[in-house]
Amino acid sequence: LLKQADGWARVETGGPAMSGFTLTPFQTEKLEYFFKFFEPDDQNNLVHDSLDRFMKRILEFTGWERDSPDARECREVHEAFFEILFDKAGDPEQGRATKVTLEDWLGLWSNLIPGCKGLYNFPIWMRLLPKTLFRIIDRDQNGLVTEDELREFYKGMVNLDPREAEGNAKLAYAQMTDVSSDHCRYEACDSSLKLNLPSP
Repeated sequence: LLKQADGWARVETGGPAMSGFTLTPFQTEKLEYFFKFFEPDDQNNLVHDSLDRFMKRILEFTGWERDSPDARECREVHEAFFEILFDKAGDPEQGRATKVTLEDWLGLWSNLIPGCKGLYNFPIWMRLLPKTLFRIIDRDQNGLVTEDELREFYKGMVNLDPREAEGNAKLAYAQMTDVSSDHCRYEACDSSLKLNLPSP
């Protein structure tokens, strides 16, 4: 699905996710964290209820009202993402999947990553996610992300302990800014999103 002025339009995404690229251990580790971010169930599968649990945590973390523009856009973007994710995990004969396993998830990314050197090489439906994530992290909604906001995000949304959250925030912030800056704009975070691809 792709957001247009009058709503969402379907974008063709191809068939089910099938592994065609071997993820590095680093990529696998980070993608497993990303998978858990979307609230898998007690069987470690993403199911349709995962989206509701995910949005509940987002609203609690950000303080957004359920019907606020930010909350509505966040849900729309992730509803579109979940729909495509379940489509790609499904079977052509049986239709959309009822769950997405970790294996399905990694298979999706193993198809997306080859040839991608940055965010703009990804499909449009995937490029909607980072801007929404930036708004979640930017809790004071001033269009800037600080190291403190990153630390709170790692603690509140990724469930890292305070020391680990502090270390991750420092590292991520250093990668997104130069030494003279005390904040990060979306454009800087966007352009710094590179994939750790193995050498050819």
